[in-house]
Amino acid sequence: MYIVNGSDGKYRWISGIFNEEKDMLNYIDLMPEEIKKYQSITELKNIEYPFYIIEKENEFTYIEKNDELLKMIEEIELSHEENKVYFIIYTIQSDHSSNKPGTDYMGIIKHEHVTNDFIEWYRKKGEEFLIQNGLLVVLQ
Repeated sequence: MYIVNGSDGKYRWISGIFNEEKDMLNYIDLMPEEIKKYQSITELKNIEYPFYIIEKENEFTYIEKNDELLKMIEEIELSHEENKVYFIIYTIQSDHSSNKPGTDYMGIIKHEHVTNDFIEWYRKKGEEFLIQNGLLVVLQ
């Protein structure tokens, strides 16, 4: 798996996710030169679709197992801060790339902001809440 990361020094984003190296290289070739300087590549050797990207404090973590995701959610200690976002979960089931190569289009990936409300719903409904919202991949 190949992740094309963007960073301008202030913000970080993922501009592409590719299973095949050739597809990632073709995508990079489509980028304007002034955008290429903001890109880097992360190779994830032992991960396959589907997987999750966790964005927390402008950093990305990649997890493949549902039980790891559930553990992260269950370990959250609720804050009294009303609008706190603990992290963002992105569910990745196939290749992704920005319409404008190299830019941030992460908002079109299936994702959810894990907030106090999210945690309350999860605690009431359990895994079914995540499945209904398209976040938890039901493995066959």
